[in-house]
Amino acid sequence: MADNKVKSIVLPIAIIVVVGLIGGIILLNSRLDKLSTGTDVIGNNQNLRLLSFKAPGMFCIGCSASVEGYLKAIDGVQSVNASLATKQVDVIYDSSIVGKDVILGNEILAAYGKQSVSDVSYTGGSQAKTPSTTNLPQALALKLQDAAGIVSQLSNPVDYQGQFDKIDQAIVQQDYQQAEDLLDELLAQLQE
Repeated sequence: MADNKVKSIVLPIAIIVVVGLIGGIILLNSRLDKLSTGTDVIGNNQNLRLLSFKAPGMFCIGCSASVEGYLKAIDGVQSVNASLATKQVDVIYDSSIVGKDVILGNEILAAYGKQSVSDVSYTGGSQAKTPSTTNLPQALALKLQDAAGIVSQLSNPVDYQGQFDKIDQAIVQQDYQQAEDLLDELLAQLQE
């Protein structure tokens, strides 16, 4: 009698475990196939959309990197470009997998905000032109992070917005030397 009771409990559990393992293997193989064939990469998909918005609270290179990392982790998101220089975030996503509300509802955006939301069909090419701050030269990125960190601790960080705007403009124009020079001036001023 005890054997029948054990069998009646163990057998369903074993079936659930085996089915779960098979499902996991199928899902893993599907993801690997997408990666190896490139079907998960931006291509000619009529379901792709470009979601663009401003994240005004992004203040340093770590902010933009965090936004990119959190949003890229969402299933269905193909590409994320968060520019500290313009405070612009461009997200290319597959609308058959994820909706814009899920992306915009991500907890990271509660910290940085979102304004001027635009959601259009993505046709490929160079629609998303915002330069990513995560691709800045390392020395410039570190200086920018240092300056933003120092200013964010001050009681009057808004007083430095004009200087950051000039730095941001130089970054947008990809004049990294000018941006670094402006950052050096700002850091010297902050150390006085």
